[in-house]
Amino acid sequence: NLINDILDFSKLRNHDIRLQLKAIDLYPIVDVVLAVSRPLIARRPIELINAVPDDLPPVRADENRLQQILHNLIGNAVKFTEQGRIAVRA
Repeated sequence: NLINDILDFSKLRNHDIRLQLKAIDLYPIVDVVLAVSRPLIARRPIELINAVPDDLPPVRADENRLQQILHNLIGNAVKFTEQGRIAVRA
């Protein structure tokens, strides 16, 4: 995963990355990423919260890249949080 992130960053820097932009709803995307991230907090006193309003208008983004970014951000938050809450807001 780190290698893919580095390759993606290199492509982005060289303007060689193709984004698949479309209108997407953030709330369900965040829900999916949080569900996939739950094993990272197994048996730890950490709560993952989707604080994105479910009535937020769609955003134009690349769904796969957005999921990748959110997964990396949540992974880092879990790594540096001993206990408490990790909330995704928009």
